[in-house]
Amino acid sequence: MKFFWKIYFATMFVAVISVAVSGYILIESGFRAQLNSEFDACCDCNGIVFCSLSNELRTVDEGALSGSGSYDEIKNTVSGVMRSINIGDANQRIIFDIIDGEHQTIFSSLDADHYSYVSADIISSMSNLFRNTDDGRVTIYSDIKTDGQRSYVRTVRPTSYRGAVFYISTYRDCTHVFEMQRAQLRMLAVVMSGMMILSGLLTFFISKLLLRRVLELTGTAQTIAEGDLTVRAAFKGDDEISLLSRSFNKMADRLGDKMNELREEVEKRELFIGAFAHEIKTPLTSVIGYADLLRKRSLPDGVRRLAADYIFSEGKRLETLSMRLLELIVLEKRTLATAPVEMKSMIVDVSMMFESSLAGTGIKIEHSAASARVLMEAELMKTVFYNLIDNARKSFDGGGTIRILGVVSGENYIVSVIDTGRGMEEAELSKITDAFYMIDKSRSRSQGGAGLGLSICSEIIDRHGFDIAFESAAGVGTTVTVTMKIYREGAIE
Repeated sequence: MKFFWKIYFATMFVAVISVAVSGYILIESGFRAQLNSEFDACCDCNGIVFCSLSNELRTVDEGALSGSGSYDEIKNTVSGVMRSINIGDANQRIIFDIIDGEHQTIFSSLDADHYSYVSADIISSMSNLFRNTDDGRVTIYSDIKTDGQRSYVRTVRPTSYRGAVFYISTYRDCTHVFEMQRAQLRMLAVVMSGMMILSGLLTFFISKLLLRRVLELTGTAQTIAEGDLTVRAAFKGDDEISLLSRSFNKMADRLGDKMNELREEVEKRELFIGAFAHEIKTPLTSVIGYADLLRKRSLPDGVRRLAADYIFSEGKRLETLSMRLLELIVLEKRTLATAPVEMKSMIVDVSMMFESSLAGTGIKIEHSAASARVLMEAELMKTVFYNLIDNARKSFDGGGTIRILGVVSGENYIVSVIDTGRGMEEAELSKITDAFYMIDKSRSRSQGGAGLGLSICSEIIDRHGFDIAFESAAGVGTTVTVTMKIYREGAIE
């Protein structure tokens, strides 16, 4: 079942049950209040009859009775007194009867049609009341009787006269109370039917209106699922749907970013494979060509030596290329074994490695380093600085200066490799860490470059959590800055 219909039927169920229960409770409470009012009125009527009978009997000439009076004479006296008076209240004539202790009706003001089903019922059903009522104690018994057409409230109370017990029963027609209850229940059913139709229509349109934005969000999700990552969910306000839409848009933005990263990664891998194939193909072509020449022909010693030199140099270049690739692959899977390293000593050691190789080239190397310790894997970071200095060396057409500076800046230690070589255009700075990228390929190959040095440096820097930045200007030189966090004793790494 769709969510819309779940909301619709749940709302309808709650609304119908709430109105039905509350309506029934109101009708029932009103019915009980009216019925209690009828009971009170009937009790008041019973009291009126009781007082009237008592007053009339008090005025009767007791001398008319022979002796103390027999039970039959007492009954006749009570019956005669009741026939001589007409009792009523402000609204209607009071309907009552007098029953003796033997359950016989000695007087009744009920009509004949009433008497047939009311008085006879009293005689047959009040034996329990008579047994539990002591002489002289006022006990009022009330109930409701019906003949299937009309209903009556009945109250019964005991009284005595000259030692004989009698019971006064009064009746009050309460048919209108039950008829009103039935009419109200019928009205409730009609109202419920109309309410179900009206609330059903309102609930349908309101549910459609409230779920419209959910459906729009669902459509946006389906569009994104089909591959269009540019669409976004519309939202306004601060309700839950708007919050959901905002979260959905954030998710879509991150998904788009991840897809772009994956796309760029795939493109980089494709470029890497293409560049790798190109870099392999050129030396292999030379090696195969010169080897085939040596195999098929008898060559003079000078030509043979020249061919062998080509084969040797291209073979060494392939060796360098394969070793660099192996380093790059191993780095991605390697777990770093870090330890605190004194940076001043490392910079001095790296600089001294180049002093002998730069002798006679017109290139000077200078170094200046502050003392501080950095948590790193020393051999890998030496590889980084070696590659940076080697790249600086290759940037010179003639003489120049390479400066290596190590300074403390707050919580960081910054190493800068500065050269006064050819420099680079700004467009080339974003590409220099790509695998196989070389600004001057022929010059780089002649100097033993494979185009993987800065890629390896970038990978090592990332694995340590350090930062590397490049600044360069054509004809001015290049500055490479490596920023590392200083190691403090007791610091949590």
